[in-house]
Amino acid sequence: MRQLREKLFEEIRPDALTIAEAFEYSDHSLTSAIGTADGKIYEHLLDWAKNHNDVNKQDIKADLRKDVLTFYQ
Repeated sequence: MRQLREKLFEEIRPDALTIAEAFEYSDHSLTSAIGTADGKIYEHLLDWAKNHNDVNKQDIKADLRKDVLTFYQ
């Protein structure tokens, strides 16, 4: 099965993008910054990191200060 899968991957590789595009999935449904229709990969990655990632929404500096102060008390 693995050998067959690898053989099939080799056969479809040249047409993989065309095959994927044929399904006409929207960028929103794919939830992927890479390969967006507008081609703005880095802009989308930066936007996601700044605005849509819960880790980056926390005020880590304030939490860190509080932890450091608690540690040294």
